[in-house]
Amino acid sequence: MQSYMLTGFYEKTVSAVFDYDPELHNLFQVSGREFKACTADQPFSVYTGPANVLLMEEGVFYYVCTILNYCSLGQKLM
Repeated sequence: MQSYMLTGFYEKTVSAVFDYDPELHNLFQVSGREFKACTADQPFSVYTGPANVLLMEEGVFYYVCTILNYCSLGQKLM
């Protein structure tokens, strides 16, 4: 399983750009529990692609793709 992490402290607002084909992928911000389980039953946010996600505070954020079994194949980001 492969996951990716954005780390660091940012004094200014930073954005993460997710450039994907919305017909093939999606992007859900989920809890750590849902991230581990590759579910998105109660997502915090749902983005349509391509997505520009503003990271306005320090912390750990979890993102998954819920199409087919892409998340379990490693298409998720922490």
